[in-house]
Amino acid sequence: MAADSASVPAATKGGVEKSTMVAVLKRNPASLLYMLYFGIHSAMMAVPYYLVIYDLGAQVWGKSMTHRLVLFDGARLILGVVCSGLFGTLGDRLGNHVTVTIELLFGFAPILLIMLIGRTPTGLYVFCAVRALSGLTGASTVTSAPCLYAYAHELVVRNSDYATLTGLLFAVSCIMTMTGLLVGRRVDVAAGPTGVLWMGFGMFVVQATILLTLRTPLLRRLSQKWEVGRPVATTDGNPESSESDSNIVSEVPAAPAKGKKSPSPFAWIKLARENRSLLRVCLIAMLVCMAEMVLSDIKAQYAFSCFDILEGKEFGKKRRGIAFMVTVCIWCNVGVSCLVMGFLSRCFSPFVLLKWTTLFIVLCQLMPVILAIHASIPVLIVSSSFIGLAYAVLPPLQAAVPEVVPANRVSEAIGAMGSCKCMAYLITTVILTVGLPALEQAQMDKPLWTLFPLCAAMALMAFPLAWNLKPLSQTAAGSELAASKSDSDDISGTSSSSIISSSEAEGVRA
Repeated sequence: MAADSASVPAATKGGVEKSTMVAVLKRNPASLLYMLYFGIHSAMMAVPYYLVIYDLGAQVWGKSMTHRLVLFDGARLILGVVCSGLFGTLGDRLGNHVTVTIELLFGFAPILLIMLIGRTPTGLYVFCAVRALSGLTGASTVTSAPCLYAYAHELVVRNSDYATLTGLLFAVSCIMTMTGLLVGRRVDVAAGPTGVLWMGFGMFVVQATILLTLRTPLLRRLSQKWEVGRPVATTDGNPESSESDSNIVSEVPAAPAKGKKSPSPFAWIKLARENRSLLRVCLIAMLVCMAEMVLSDIKAQYAFSCFDILEGKEFGKKRRGIAFMVTVCIWCNVGVSCLVMGFLSRCFSPFVLLKWTTLFIVLCQLMPVILAIHASIPVLIVSSSFIGLAYAVLPPLQAAVPEVVPANRVSEAIGAMGSCKCMAYLITTVILTVGLPALEQAQMDKPLWTLFPLCAAMALMAFPLAWNLKPLSQTAAGSELAASKSDSDDISGTSSSSIISSSEAEGVRA
């Protein structure tokens, strides 16, 4: 046991990896391509939606725009609650590369159909209806489908690398989305909404190419020395390569067992109930994502109403400009906050970061109220920036999942949290469906501002849940798991000793 303890590098004790980001990316060469895929995928999902659908929705639906979009999102989330776990099981059976490919096709289908039908009321309804079908993959809003994170966990060789990669994924996603919106804005000015839709088609082609590249033998050869079960052939004398070999083998999740019976769509509830730490992480995710859902759904209509440009075709160009400004400010600050979380993950565990970011986002979600008091471009930029900073909680929240479950149940746990996110979005959708019409009829000036203090209150309730959260190794369940593993090792060692002794006795008799 002492030898095993000595073989684990000191940098990884306590669950915090001290490696630089360059070392993390060197260990995981496929993650570089995957970060590019993740970013372009987020841009493809955001650019046509924000620059084309928001304006078309305002023209067709007017004041009921958010209400109608929320109804379609509700159908998508019902599918997500039921199918997220099953889609995760499909990833265990066929590989997450297959599920990510299926998710990409679901994401591109609405763009293709509105290109074929045109920007008409019929095209708008078809876009929203087909987008709702993406719930079959467990897709949510900013956090995207759970299979994307499960695939990222497959590509890394350490859980500690996954914590850093999660922050980088969110940061690259935001940078690419912001870049896509900047380019999309130029395309919109030059070629109109049709050009923006063709831009979405081009991003789909690039993503399909990256997915094919991730399966090439060349990339496998680059990752060969880090694969589990193969000898580490390093001749450069780098101490990091040799000292981390045992850590790699111990932290890579085990392959799923074959031949299991088909699980229930709600098997994730049993998993969360059996693991109290995972249950707390899922509850935090629900509270945080309920606030995220509110911010995502009302930010455009809230800004339009504050500037009194919600209705009328004559304000179409100004609405697109405001929507562009709000979205760029949000995504820019989401990228900055997630990049900072990626750097901090090298020094602090996900549990420390999760605890304090839940307090930080309370302040962030209160700031947009100022726009209702004084509607101006500088205030719009500041309030939108704070909405983006509120997403800083997502990387440590996602990185905490592999730390609270056994290594062979990580994908299942990611699916469980994905189902909880979809359930949170569904609950929020019901609340907004009932509450928004009531707020619109209330005798209040710009009544949507009242939802921001509600988001802050939900984030504040997540803080006690994150206060004393611990990794599996420091919980009673982790101790029992280690004890059972030790007992099994002792039994196998005793069996081996008896076999050797009997062989020696037979040799003596011979």
